Amino acid sequence: MEIIAAFFGTLLNSFFIQIYIGALLFAGKYRKKRNRKEIIGLFVLFLVMSIGLMYYVFFINTFWAVEYIYYILCVLFSYLLVSFSYEEPWEEILLGIVSGYLVQHIASQINQIFMIDKEEVITGRAGGKILFFSIQQACIVAAIYIFIYYIFARKTKPLPESPKVKKSMILLSLVTFLVVLVLSGVRDQYAMENFALNIITRIYSIFCCIFIFVLRYNIIQIQERSMENRLLMQMNEMQLRQYKLSQETIELINLKCHDMRHQISVWEKRGSSDKEELQELENLISIYDTSVKTGNDVLDTILTEKSIFCEYNKIHFSCIMDGQWLSFMKERDICILFGNALENAIEAVVKIENPDNRMISMRLIRRHNLLIFTCENYYNGEIQLTNGALKTTKEEENFHGFGIRSIRRVATLYGGEATIELDELFHLSVIIPLPKTI
Repeated sequence: MEIIAAFFGTLLNSFFIQIYIGALLFAGKYRKKRNRKEIIGLFVLFLVMSIGLMYYVFFINTFWAVEYIYYILCVLFSYLLVSFSYEEPWEEILLGIVSGYLVQHIASQINQIFMIDKEEVITGRAGGKILFFSIQQACIVAAIYIFIYYIFARKTKPLPESPKVKKSMILLSLVTFLVVLVLSGVRDQYAMENFALNIITRIYSIFCCIFIFVLRYNIIQIQERSMENRLLMQMNEMQLRQYKLSQETIELINLKCHDMRHQISVWEKRGSSDKEELQELENLISIYDTSVKTGNDVLDTILTEKSIFCEYNKIHFSCIMDGQWLSFMKERDICILFGNALENAIEAVVKIENPDNRMISMRLIRRHNLLIFTCENYYNGEIQLTNGALKTTKEEENFHGFGIRSIRRVATLYGGEATIELDELFHLSVIIPLPKTI
């Protein structure tokens, strides 16, 4: 039993295994590049080397600095194994290894704090307690690793593309690794001199490691929001330029169609062409010679352009829009709000084969002191609504993505809100309070 317990304890106390498993907690989204046999072979090689180093450092060697070399080599083994296993940038893998070390350090410190009969086990006087002690250690370590996985690891996202953020995260991680490593070694040299100070320093180092996890998560979140905001701004600028171009194009088309209609009238009076051909030509240009009039020029341009597209793609588009109440909104915000809503609806409906479901309905009305906009359309695929955010199938991954975020930003900007409801139809509702001056 003691041999089994010793072997089990050796594996459990392997610094290499602890760091490697900790790093794997953060590798859930990594891209694999090797098969299992190759990975297992390299793992066994590094494990044997690390265990050999561990016995030399802690049972044969007497020079304290060699212990640091052992720790650094175990970190290097873990890095090489993860690099061999996954197709990821070196920065991402390095950050994962440092995260694995932080997990190991947290588990180690908690184990040290809650260890029972440690001195008796080390001196070999514990007898039958050795196996119990090893199982206890394993349970504590497993519980801590599972806890960190669910609280931090599974929520951690890959590093953003920003070189500045990458350098900051790498520098922060390396400094943290070195500081924790050195301070832990110094503390262990004086661990038995002051019991209370020993416990306090271990708790402090645990909080430092947790702080690094929280800091990393927040830095990446802030960077993602910043990049998302920049992307939304670029998209919004493109929409505004598209609106300007569409306005000029529609005016030019209407002018040409108006002139052509006069020409057709002249041909009819002269009888210089077949009446059926003239009627067919009349029907063709009538699609483009129709402008939506809502009382707001910006909204008119958006609806006219999209109604032409719907007509051409056999999408039934109906709208009841009172645009006169939009005078308090900027042109850009009108483009973002109604342009995105209509583009998202068209993107969904155009994929539907059933002609009865190829329909979009929009309404813009005033009710008391509120401006109410609704857009309804059918859709294909499965859409899940979680806490107001959309989650779709992989095929529909970009469905109502940035568009909905832009719509919500505009609604919030004017003190309103945008909501989504799902049943057979996709329902988008935007409610904005009207200024008192309107």
